[in-house]
Amino acid sequence: GGAMAAAAAAIERVAAHKLFQHGAEYAAHRPTYPTELFARLADAVRSGPRSLAVDLGTGTGQALPGLLEHFERVVALEPSAGQLEAARAALPADAKSRVTLRQVGAEAIETGGGVPAGSADLVVAFQAAHWFQLHGESAERPGVYASAARALRPGGVVALVGYGNCVLHAAEGSFGADGASSAARAEEVANAAVRKLYKDDLGAHWDERRGHIDAHYVGLEPRAAQVAEWDDSATPSDGGARSTGGDSSEVLFTRCWREEDLSIRREMSVAALAGYLSTWSAYKTFKREQPDAPDPIAAARRSLDAAFGDRPVVVEWPLFAIMAERA
Repeated sequence: GGAMAAAAAAIERVAAHKLFQHGAEYAAHRPTYPTELFARLADAVRSGPRSLAVDLGTGTGQALPGLLEHFERVVALEPSAGQLEAARAALPADAKSRVTLRQVGAEAIETGGGVPAGSADLVVAFQAAHWFQLHGESAERPGVYASAARALRPGGVVALVGYGNCVLHAAEGSFGADGASSAARAEEVANAAVRKLYKDDLGAHWDERRGHIDAHYVGLEPRAAQVAEWDDSATPSDGGARSTGGDSSEVLFTRCWREEDLSIRREMSVAALAGYLSTWSAYKTFKREQPDAPDPIAAARRSLDAAFGDRPVVVEWPLFAIMAERA
């Protein structure tokens, strides 16, 4: 018994270490959200205080500093011990007292997350909602929309934020004063290489939920009956008729809308860009399943080097969000 327990503990340690390494690597290369996004989220909470934000699937906690600029406290939920460890390690000392980290899934905001009903001003998820059970199966398993609605005070907001696949641009002036056509050619070559990597080389290795990112979360909205008033930008996920404020016991949100006019932009070297591409989950799966196959990132890297050489690359990820205000 003791030997088996020790072996199990050793396996657990290795698993945690691997996850933590992945967490640290993930944090180093992933895009960081712009300050305008956090201002937009805070502005969406139109009335009342901004005391508590709940970050679902916080991962390595990269959105926590941005949330703390606008909210007094943050409760961050994350099921992976390794990612949570990385989030804890990355927190600045002066923020530690304002953040509560809990190892629990997004569906358990109140039970495991310890967020009392009606206490949150914002419930938000960044690039994570496509992994959630958004709609419940039963009263015992209500799903994220119903759990978020329960945690939110009236006028509070739930926001599901994501970012799409990256588009590459030449940094301004990097091809010289007369280099516009060279820059355009470089962009064309580089974007074609990233599209090939994404769709052709790694397409079969993405989890099927990646399709929600490609669709910019269209189809992950609340159900028709859960929202009193639908903005033109948003469509009920169940295809139901948009209600026009009719009185329904199922209404959780006064309105639902989409935001799609922001993006993340980051200037980086080709080497750093290749590092980012190597954090893609489909690449991790490819390497695990075909360790001896030619490395598709090496091929993409050759095209990127040919396109940009040692010039900087501006990487842009389109941002999108489903937003709903608590009734």
